[in-house]
This record gives sequence, structure tokens and C-alpha cells, in this order.
Amino acid sequence: MSAARDWLVIGGLALGPAVTNGFARFAYGQILPAMRDDLGWSYAEAGWLNTANAIGYLLGALLALALIGRVGARRLFIFGMALTTASLIASALTRDLWALSAWRIAAGVGGAPVFIAGGRDGLNIVRERQGEKCSGHRGLFRRRGAGHGCDGGAGSVLS
Repeated sequence: MSAARDWLVIGGLALGPAVTNGFARFAYGQILPAMRDDLGWSYAEAGWLNTANAIGYLLGALLALALIGRVGARRLFIFGMALTTASLIASALTRDLWALSAWRIAAGVGGAPVFIAGGRDGLNIVRERQGEKCSGHRGLFRRRGAGHGCDGGAGSVLS
């Protein structure tokens, strides 16, 4: 893989959290009060939707850990992005609390693999490029931060 292609892939991987967290979790939380007012929900009903997303996220993390070795990080990342995107679109097409709950769970199930598989793909690129020179690659998602010691700080900028 060329260095230019590596950076394109890393850029794409960096967009994953923008979709799964930026749109599916945080931006959604900003419009939830307006949804509650518009749909006549109680605070408990509106809050349930965030709980549904958290349940989906937990299920997605467990699913990703079970499947990443079998299907590969790239396929899992694409699956997660597609499921999250489809869930967001479907959420816009219904006003029913239980249908929205199902889509919020699906968004969570899709979001977790994006983080897990995206991190693994990014780590694989760093490993391929830096080889043994990359002493900090094991710290990618641990104490030392994103790629500490092998990317000149670019991982910190991307995260």
C-alpha cells in the first residue's frame, strides 16, 4: 500500500467516529429535546432512546470482539458504518417510539464495530509502515495515546 493510500485510509477511518459518535450519538442528543416536545413524549420516553443506543453499543462491542478475527476489521468497519447510516436514515422516517428504539439500538450495534475495527485497521497500517520502529503501537488505545512514538503525533491530531 502506498503512503498516499495509507493516509486516505487513515482519513476515512478518522471519519468513522464522526459518523458514529458525532451524528448517531452526540448530535442526536442535541435534537432530542425538540423531538420530545414535537412528539409529546415524557422525559422517561425520550431518555429511553439514549438507553436503547447504549444497549446497542454494548451489544455491538461484544459482537465486534467475537467477529473481528473471522470477518476482518475492514469488513466489520464497513458493516458498522452502513448499519449506523441506515439506522439514522430510518430514524428520520418514523415517529413511533418503539420503532425509533429499534433504530437507536441498531445505531449502537453499528457504532461500536467502527471504533473497534477502525482502531485495528489503523494499527495495522502503522505496523506495516513502521514495522519494528514503532515501539508504541501497543499503546494505541492504552495509556500512551494514539500511536505514541511511531507517528510523530499525527495519530493524536487525527483522534
